[in-house]
Amino acid sequence: MASFDDWAAFRDSYGTGEDFLRRCYLNAPVPVRTGVPPLDAVLSGGLRPGVHVLGGEPGAGKSALALQVALMAAQRGNRSLYVSLEMDWAQCRSRCLALLSMEADGLAPFRWAEVPAMGRKLAKAMREGRERCGDESCVRDILRADPVAAANEFMAQQCAGLTIADADGLHDTGKLTEAAWEARDAGMGLMVVDYLQQLDYQGTGTEYDRVSAVSKALSRLAHSLGVPLLVLASMNRMSAAKDAPDMHGFRGSGGIEYDAETAMVLRKSDHDGHSADGVRLVELHVVKNRHGRQAEGSPIGLFFDGAHNRFTWAR
Repeated sequence: MASFDDWAAFRDSYGTGEDFLRRCYLNAPVPVRTGVPPLDAVLSGGLRPGVHVLGGEPGAGKSALALQVALMAAQRGNRSLYVSLEMDWAQCRSRCLALLSMEADGLAPFRWAEVPAMGRKLAKAMREGRERCGDESCVRDILRADPVAAANEFMAQQCAGLTIADADGLHDTGKLTEAAWEARDAGMGLMVVDYLQQLDYQGTGTEYDRVSAVSKALSRLAHSLGVPLLVLASMNRMSAAKDAPDMHGFRGSGGIEYDAETAMVLRKSDHDGHSADGVRLVELHVVKNRHGRQAEGSPIGLFFDGAHNRFTWAR
């Protein structure tokens, strides 16, 4: 019969009490705050290493919320990678600029959807200024007075830690993994993927198999990287018919919620009434939370200003 020393050697090969003290207890990862205080309170401080799933019905604002989380994290000094498999780079940045125009002192507010038209107007003014003055001084003055250019400069200085990636190749889970490790080597502290059902996994057939494989791959990736990975996901049709969302409403696989540290669902509120400025009420349900309480019965109320890609809350 094997001795206890044999068992102790086997046990310690997976980690000792000293390992726990040094690696886990004294070097515990600092949660990445979402920038939404009521959500951070429910999450016991913020997002920890691992997968965090954010689902929502179309138009509820899940991409907008995830982009705000990544931007605010970057403004606090985190290096954030936002992988957009749906919106292009220019739209993502325009949304960030519109949000900053509402948040930062000294910036004039503008809507993100107006950015292309504002750019065309600015380009015309710069051409006319160059023809009128004959030098670049007028052009620089015109550029400095432009709201989008001012917000763009603010973002470059204050949110330099945000990287937005929209390359076609990132739809492949293998390519995404390579990019994630490159970002981690460069100091990444938060990664966002928008969204899960857009990812491909080599060798899978049905949607269920593909989404299941992608979900497990992302979970393994997040734990290997040692950073929070916020993954957006669409919901199935049955979830929309329920009075309150639960952790089983994500489309394509029953494994999504089981691979996640937290699962959240963003919903339009039954009490929603659009204000004059287009702001509406939405509810964020925390339906799974390994590091704190769930908020299924008491969702977090948020005010969503879609025109400025901005979420606020009762202060």
